[in-house]
Amino acid sequence: MAFNPDKPTAKSSDFLLPIFVDGIPKFLGLSSSRHFDYGMVVMTGKDVSVNDVFAKLVVSGRKIESVDQTLESITRYLAVEGFQN
Repeated sequence: MAFNPDKPTAKSSDFLLPIFVDGIPKFLGLSSSRHFDYGMVVMTGKDVSVNDVFAKLVVSGRKIESVDQTLESITRYLAVEGFQN
């Protein structure tokens, strides 16, 4: 979910994907196609793997400059104990 520190109570349901924009880490909103500086993982009770998130990124049509870097970013994004399967 996207997070805006200027509007901390604003609601968001956009699925975020970790990406790099000009070498800077960002989040891509899957529904909005917007870039976000901040986001958070919300546990839904559904298992999500690195491959699941990578597949969403591929389906989004976004150009993937480095598969290895992208997979590493997703791995770190999901590296919350008990989150990644």
